[in-house]
Amino acid sequence: ALSAVRAAVITLLLYGLFAAVFFTNVEGWTTVEAIYFSMVTMSTVGYGDLAPTIWYSRLVGVAFILVGIILVFVQVGGV
Repeated sequence: ALSAVRAAVITLLLYGLFAAVFFTNVEGWTTVEAIYFSMVTMSTVGYGDLAPTIWYSRLVGVAFILVGIILVFVQVGGV
């Protein structure tokens, strides 16, 4: 059980780190905005206050949504 929680936390941190690196460099968002976007997107809430504007950033955003949803269900199912 503890290893499943550890895996979930590590996965979440890597997910947020990727968002921070990609969206800060491509969209010019702050690190906090990029991590906020990743968490709101992964949780499927999607407030709409931040949205990718560059075409390839939008493609990464769509992939980010799909991967995020899958990660949430896999990690929750493992705990």
